[in-house]
Amino acid sequence: MEERPSYEELERRVKQLEEETVRAKRIEEKLRESEERLTLALEATSDGIWDWDIINNRTYASSRCGEILGLTGSPVPLKTSDTWSSRIHPDDYELVSKLLLDHLAGKAPFDVEYRHRHESGEYRWQSSRGLALFDEDGNPYRMVGSIRDISERKRAEEEKAGLEARLKQAQKMEALGALAGGVAHDFNNLLTAILGNIDLSLLYVQKEERASNNLIKAKNACKRAKDLTRQFMTFAKGIDTVKKTGPLGKLIRDSASLVLAGSSTRCDFYESDDLWPVDYDSDQMKQAIGNLIVNASDAMQEEGTVEITAENIRINSEGDSNHQAHRQVKISIRDHGKGIPQDVLDKVFDPYYSSKGVVTQKGMGLGLSICYSIIDRHDGRIEVKSEVGVGTTFEVYLPASENGSEPGQ
Repeated sequence: MEERPSYEELERRVKQLEEETVRAKRIEEKLRESEERLTLALEATSDGIWDWDIINNRTYASSRCGEILGLTGSPVPLKTSDTWSSRIHPDDYELVSKLLLDHLAGKAPFDVEYRHRHESGEYRWQSSRGLALFDEDGNPYRMVGSIRDISERKRAEEEKAGLEARLKQAQKMEALGALAGGVAHDFNNLLTAILGNIDLSLLYVQKEERASNNLIKAKNACKRAKDLTRQFMTFAKGIDTVKKTGPLGKLIRDSASLVLAGSSTRCDFYESDDLWPVDYDSDQMKQAIGNLIVNASDAMQEEGTVEITAENIRINSEGDSNHQAHRQVKISIRDHGKGIPQDVLDKVFDPYYSSKGVVTQKGMGLGLSICYSIIDRHDGRIEVKSEVGVGTTFEVYLPASENGSEPGQ
């Protein structure tokens, strides 16, 4: 027969249970406090925290994850298979997938920047880091990590890169312009002397038809050379601008009609009804727009349609007080030619760079450089976008005039 515990033994066991209960409550309280601190830390950070159960493909995500991804609900409805990975930008998917698989294979850390589609439909830049946990056999069973919205940083980096590229281009054009201007002035003086002597010679050889014809050909060649020096001087900012104020619609149409005369290229023109006036030099602007249209026609081998759009836009500048929007007129000239490879796209405004060949009847490679110089002289900017096999678009941005509107030409 089992011996019953004594009263003292029962009292000792009860006291021990009471002490263990107190200890358990203290541990529970500390655990609750620790969880609260962890929750507060997770919610306070700007990063979203996620915990992926790889075996069951279930993911816990902090509310900040939901804010970054644009998801609502509690818990955040985040599933790796249909919510996160399916929204990665197609151009970034291969990189993210490779880094993730390499990390799960124990080969490399998971640390990547990529674009992800927000619930609103907009792609935003994210930075994501993660660390996988492995079992004794080396198989991953869990992965924890963070995401951060870096869209603002990426925009700032792109703006900085654009500004640096434009500054570099401006410095290059200024140096080449100074050289071109000096050469153009000297060359123009020589041509003037040559033309004068040809005119004098023609007075003495009127009866000699062959000699007369040769001199006339030489005179015409000198005139074409003088036109070339004028292009140099335009590029070198050696010709003063005489500006008027007015909308550019008629000027663009007239330029297209002039440069496409005799060509099979068609031109579709779209203009805002209330196109804002700009301050512009008529001759120089005709030259710039004409060069861009000729370039578009050449890109399609004088077949197809050049699409020209002139519209009003407002551009916010973060450097201005109150983020005041600047009124600008945007002129887009689009062709459907073979396009320009990305590795040479930043060279198209360089003097004497041409995809048409070093010396052809299509030009000497000064056209786009002159366009850049003229637009820059009008306090505007010109940008190019191109896709091989699809076509090229040149976009000209000119500040809208602050003066009263006058009829444009």
